[in-house]
Amino acid sequence: MIAALTPTTAQSVPANATALCFSDGWQCSRGYKKGLAANACLKVVIPENAALDITGANWTCKRGFRILMK
Repeated sequence: MIAALTPTTAQSVPANATALCFSDGWQCSRGYKKGLAANACLKVVIPENAALDITGANWTCKRGFRILMK
């Protein structure tokens, strides 16, 4: 007999996140990243001339631009 896999209960998954299929954890949706609070996903703030990076949890400068540190 094969036991059915069930995702993490909806109560423990924060807004803008999805339960992982094969573990008890969760991950933030694309465009969000884990916040300082243990159970929250915060929207990634993307500055002008930047775009969401491949991970979906951070941003990178568009071609021809670079980060300026003040």
